Order: sequence, then C-alpha cells, then structure tokens
Amino acid sequence: MKHLILKVFLAFVIVIICSPAVFAQKGKLSTKNKKAISAYYSGIQYFDYRKYFDAEEQFLYAISLDPAFIEARQMLGTMYEDAGNHAKAIEQYSKVQEINPVFFPNNYFLLGNLYLKEGRYDEALLNYNEFIALITVSKSLRTQAEEQQQKAQFAVTLKNNPVSFRPENLGQQINTSDGEYSPTLTADEEILYFTKLRPRDQYTVHSSKFEEDFYVSRKENGQWTLAVPLGHPVNSYGNEGAACISPDGMFFIFTGCNRGDGLGSCDLYISRKEGGKWSAPENMGTPLNSAQWDTQPSIAPDGKTLYFASNRNGNTDIYMSIADENGNWQLPVNLGKPVNTSMVENSPFIHPDGKTLYFMSNGHPGMGGMDIFMSRKQTDGTWSEPVNIGYPINTHKDEGFFIVSASGNTAYYATDQLGGNGLYDIYSFDIPDEIKPEPVFYLKGTISDKTSGAPIRAEFELYDIESGTLIVNSFSDEKDGSFLVCIPSKGNYALSVKKTGYLFYSENFEFMLTSSEPLQKNISLQPISVGEIVIMRNIFFDFDKDQLKSESVIELQQLISLLNENPTMKIEIRGHTDNVGTSQYNKVLSEKRAKSVYEYLIQQGISGSRLSYKGFGDTQPMADNQTDKGRALNRRTEFMVVK
Repeated sequence: MKHLILKVFLAFVIVIICSPAVFAQKGKLSTKNKKAISAYYSGIQYFDYRKYFDAEEQFLYAISLDPAFIEARQMLGTMYEDAGNHAKAIEQYSKVQEINPVFFPNNYFLLGNLYLKEGRYDEALLNYNEFIALITVSKSLRTQAEEQQQKAQFAVTLKNNPVSFRPENLGQQINTSDGEYSPTLTADEEILYFTKLRPRDQYTVHSSKFEEDFYVSRKENGQWTLAVPLGHPVNSYGNEGAACISPDGMFFIFTGCNRGDGLGSCDLYISRKEGGKWSAPENMGTPLNSAQWDTQPSIAPDGKTLYFASNRNGNTDIYMSIADENGNWQLPVNLGKPVNTSMVENSPFIHPDGKTLYFMSNGHPGMGGMDIFMSRKQTDGTWSEPVNIGYPINTHKDEGFFIVSASGNTAYYATDQLGGNGLYDIYSFDIPDEIKPEPVFYLKGTISDKTSGAPIRAEFELYDIESGTLIVNSFSDEKDGSFLVCIPSKGNYALSVKKTGYLFYSENFEFMLTSSEPLQKNISLQPISVGEIVIMRNIFFDFDKDQLKSESVIELQQLISLLNENPTMKIEIRGHTDNVGTSQYNKVLSEKRAKSVYEYLIQQGISGSRLSYKGFGDTQPMADNQTDKGRALNRRTEFMVVK
C-alpha cells in the first residue's frame, strides 16, 4: 500500500541530526557493557541497510543488557521513526529525555513533530516550546520549530472549530474488500470512474502482489450500479491510476508508470471517447511529461487547461499546462506561491467552475499530515491564499483523492480511517458552504443532422460574453450525438455549436442565473442551403439603440468564420423588434441594427457583394408580445442564406 499515498516526512534530515557519529564515537558511549556495545554497532549496520527487524533486535538486546544505554535508545527511536512507527519512536525518545534531557536536545523537536503527526497537539506544543527555549538551538532549527509550533497551534484552532462532516460510504456496489480510491466524476454526476487495487492474477505482468485498474459505475434511479472494469484498451496488464475525466466525459487522462513508451518514472496518458468507445491511450509527450514523476491530472472545463503534480524540479509541486489551438500542450508552468510551498503539494482537482482548486499539501498550516486545501483563481489570473478545508475532514492522517461535484454540493474522497469494507473506500458528503465552489449547471442533449436526423459530431464553444474568455471547448459523440456542456451559474454566456458544412447554432445563457435545474436540449444543425435562417442570439444592442455592443463580437466572429469557410456564400442580415412603439419606427430601428452588423462584417474583410440587410420591424414575431419573455425573443438579429 505504500505506493498509494506519498509518505512525506518534514524537511528535517534525521540521518544527519541523529547520525551515529553524533553520539556513537567509540570510547564515549554511556555504557561499558561490551556485549551491549557490540549489539549496538550491529544494529547500526542493519539500520544502514534498512533491515529494520534485525536492527530492532540488536538495539533491544543492547538495552536489555543496560537499560540506561542512551545511545541505543536514541538509535532505536530513530529506526522506529524511519520505519513509520511513531508510537514506539515517541516511547524511545521520551525515555532518552527522562534519562538525560541534555544528551540530545533536538529530541524535543523530534517529539514535537511526531506528536503533531499523531494528532496529539498539546504535547506537540509542549515539546516545541521546550526546544525553542533552549539556548543552544541553531537559527535554522529554531525557525523550523517555530513554523511547526504555529502548525500545532493552528491544528488546535481547527479542532476546536469543526466543520459539518457526515461521510457516507458509497456502498458495496463500489467499495469491496479491495482498495477503491481516486474517484473522478462526469459533470452530470451519472458516471463514476475510480481506481481499484486488486490482487494480481494470471494477466498481471508485474511481480507485485496487487494491480491497479480503472472501474466504472453508473447511477440509475439514484443508485450506483455494480462497478465493472473499464476494460481494454485503457486497462492494461500493468498499473493504471490517478485519473480524471473531463466534465463533458469525452477525455480520460491518467497516470501510467514504468511503461515502455514512458519518458520518466510516471507519465500522463490520454484516451478519447470516439464512437462510444475509449481510444487506445497515448503518452501525452513532451513538454507535458518529463524525465521525472508526472501524475495526478485534473482537466479544466475548457478542455485546454491541465493541472497535475510533478517533481521535475526536485520538489513535488502543482503545475499547469495549456493546449494551443492545434491541441499541442505547452511547457508546464509551476503555479508558484501561494499554492506551492517548499514542502509537498499534489493531487490537484480543478472544479468545473474553472476557478476553484482543491489540492493536498503538508506545506500549509494543517492538522499534521497531508491536508486538503482550497484556492480560488482571481480575475487577474493569480491564486488566493489557500484555505484548509477544516477538521474533521482533515485529520492528523493523510487525506486526499478529493473531488467536488459540478453542482458544488457534494464532495467525494477516499480514506481508510472510517472503517469501510476493506482497504481504502470511497465516501461522499455534503460540502460545507464556506468551502463550496461556484455551482455549475449543464446543458445536456444530442446533436443531429436536421435533414436526415442522424447523430453527428459537432464542436461546442462556451464563452463568457463580458470577458470574451473561452470557458468550454468540447465535442458531441459521433456515435449517438450526445453532449454535455458545463455552464457556470454566474455570468452571461454565449454558446456556439458548429460543424463544417452546417450553419452554426447559438444560444445565450444569461437566464441561467436563476436556474436550479440542468437543461436538456436536442439541437439540430442545418446543412448549408439557400433559404435557411440562423437566429444569432448573442447579438446585443442597448435599448432603442442601433450601435452594436462589444459583447456581440463573439457571435460575429462565428459568422465571419462561417463566411470565410464558405467563400461563395451570400447572406441577408435581418433585424426584428417587438411591438413596443409604432410599426414605422420599429421598421427603421430594425433596419439600422441589421445595417450595423452589415458594416461590421465589411470592416472585418467580408466583401459587401456577399452581404445585404433588411429590417422587418415587428411584422414577424416568434412569440407572444404580451410577455417580457416573448418580446425578448422577438427582438432578434438573424441571417438568411441567399446563395
């Protein structure tokens, strides 16, 4: 199980400060018992080769011959700490302090660290205080102790102010006597992928006792179905783990280690959903992957921003890479401060809102182990100071594999601290309000050819109208035309659906601000043909004005792209109004608005010979003018293919 969670020790080199050379020089030991001395040196030799059982046997034998043999107790404590047995290390270090508190004063610091890891915060504070009070403490160690002291005090504060936490095991359909962890979820929360650690079988090529594979479960009638292997070609004879699914369910990115096509110890691989099936995984290559350890991916809703953990520069940090317009991943950038520290940050999860990042760290104030933190991306691209998501979600143990549903209401994580069915189990819980991301809704449906009714693969682009930022870039499935697009609940968004040879479809989602339910919509794309009309729902004018608003640029660029791709196409731009005002006034206003679009296209290089415009006023309503909603639908700009 050691490879499941990164075991991180504090930045304090035990081998140096507890080196046998410090207190094991011949002729200066605290015992004169020759057999005890011989056993002591034998124990050191075994410890140097990490033969813990043999080293323990020798140190214990030396202590049995002379219970006051302080060097043997110190080395036994060092061995226990190195082996991860904190309780026994505490016992031996404490005994050393009882025998001679000035023999090795750094024990106060070591004990503080161990008590912190065990969640015994009051005892940790007591030892840090003792250590800091010593005159002989070096400046660097004093600084480290003061930092640890602050962490212990911070942990006490968290523990005294617990957050709401009622974890629920996902049940036997998901969790078994094997290990289940690293969950990843589609935005509609209907498909769950996770890693299972299962006993090796005749198909496992590795010599280890276990193999990691991906399993998948679907939610039916509010219940998870029995999880089944994701299967070939994603699952292989080797190990696969630490995956993410893009919010639209079309990209599956995961970690593969020690593979023939690998660039480092662990690399990132990608599989794409094509025709309802997953493609053969591909190494994502340089510069995304390095000669080091690259793992734990999380992809943003735009499909072009990837977060992951790497130790490519000697320290385990979180990095970000952006794909260019051709889909090539650019050189990863270290997120830097305040997210990354000199310690360890890993297991990033970027929420479908594209702004809220959750990650693991032992470098920020926490409960003592690897805690889960949250940081938000600011409007200027920087990250906010990370926030510990609180106790008892975080404990003195390592917490991780943390994700949050698109709605922002439910968190999922894996732990072995709550009982469960076996090793690690996956749990869900209602996320506290103070650490919630921005809620994200989704538009879900199918894309088809309007003429034939056949499903088609089309491209989706969702833009923030005010900033012009691309929020989502995705495709519908070529087999059944299904799609899923995440839409943040705050803002004004323009959706464009397009495919070569077809007229594009547009939608505006400002009304989603008050929506609480996902949208279902089946979209039919019209093959380009004369007489067909496209309503451009993201062309905007101020009330009673004919000047184009800047928010219209995104939609106009879609129209320009369509005209450039079809150089023989000619269109008529058509303006419409509601029935407020006189018919003559409305006709003039609608024509002026159509002309504004006409003039913008010419300014952008479209030949005037391909364009015409006309205003229809209130003569062709789409909806009832008796309601605000109906009048809004009637105020529209469209174009018709005339050649």
